[in-house]
Formats: sequence, C-alpha cells, structure tokens
Amino acid sequence: DFLHAVYDVGGSSTVDDSLMRHQGREYGYVITGTLGVQVGFDEYQLNPGDAISFDSTLPHRLFNKGPEPVNAIWFVVGRDADDLP
Repeated sequence: DFLHAVYDVGGSSTVDDSLMRHQGREYGYVITGTLGVQVGFDEYQLNPGDAISFDSTLPHRLFNKGPEPVNAIWFVVGRDADDLP
C-alpha cells in the first residue's frame, strides 16, 4: 500500500487507547502537521520533514497531535501477507 494519509485535528488511525497490528513494515514521511506515533510502549512525535519506519506486527497507532491537519506519505510493505493461509 502506498498512500497520502490525512489526519484531521483530533483524528487517528484507531479509536483512543486502541492499537492495531498486521503483517508487514510501515514507512512514513510527514509533510505538514504534527503526527504522534505509538509503537508498543514507545511514543514519537513527527514534524514536517520527519520520517519513521517500524515493524507492523508491533501494536501501533497514528494520531494528530497538533492544531492543524497532518499530511503524510505512507507506505506499507508486506501487508498482503495477512491474506495468506
């Protein structure tokens, strides 16, 4: 998956206090806004120009931490492995 992700103010990839996990590896690059990324017990704050990558099998959540929408480029490799028997 290769996508332009937008998180409006207060938006997130999952409901509050909920984490997701799936097969693959994620790569992200923030264009605008402040993106919070929780991976396991660690939390990161990404600003414009920052990038991150992590193993998607680790519990994770992405969320807007600022007063403006977050625009980011996101790439997930190997997620289709979820569909394999």
